[in-house]
Amino acid sequence: MSTSPQLFLSYSHDSDAHRERVLGLSERLRQDGIATILDRYVNGTPPQGWPRWMLDRLDESDRVLLICTPTYYRR
Repeated sequence: MSTSPQLFLSYSHDSDAHRERVLGLSERLRQDGIATILDRYVNGTPPQGWPRWMLDRLDESDRVLLICTPTYYRR
């Protein structure tokens, strides 16, 4: 039995509209059988903080999808 690939979505919180588009992309990928990892699926702030959460999720991911915008690039 194979498991779904784990895909981490990395993006900047440019605007509410952008965050919703990223969430929509994540939901579409999940419908297609790809297990996405996205901060929007976390309730509140993770106990270890966001930087550590991101590093831990990157370690468990098979792939990373960068959603680059000018804001993302500047960071």
